Amino acid sequence: MIENPRVRIRIAAVLTASALAVVGLEARRRSMPLEPPLPSGAVRIIERLKLVAPLGEVLAPPSELVWEPVSGAARYQVTLRAVDGSELWSQILASHRAAIPAPVRQRIVNRKTLVWKVAAHDAGGAVLRESEHARFRVEPTAAGVN
Repeated sequence: MIENPRVRIRIAAVLTASALAVVGLEARRRSMPLEPPLPSGAVRIIERLKLVAPLGEVLAPPSELVWEPVSGAARYQVTLRAVDGSELWSQILASHRAAIPAPVRQRIVNRKTLVWKVAAHDAGGAVLRESEHARFRVEPTAAGVN
């Protein structure tokens, strides 16, 4: 047992400070987000938007692009590109399907691969989900096409 009151006070103070530090660190750990914060302007995509059609080889130029609707989406941005990245067409709309305009359909020729992508936005413009890039091409003699 320690008789000196000054030593007892110092030991008590060190033990109290250590206990508070442990409690504080645990509280901080519990309040920290599980994922790191995003840089300004970035979005975190939790689940991918699923594209439905066209995918892979198709018999004729498609008349529309179709994807699964996203809950809470106010609008969708769909983009159709050539494989070199040049944009053929882009549209913002409220539906989960987009009719391809005739002038764009005329540019969809046999054996030319095209890439498309869709992003779902909420009413404030934030991205809710994005699709992967999907490819399709017209193969008039393709067997087992989508």
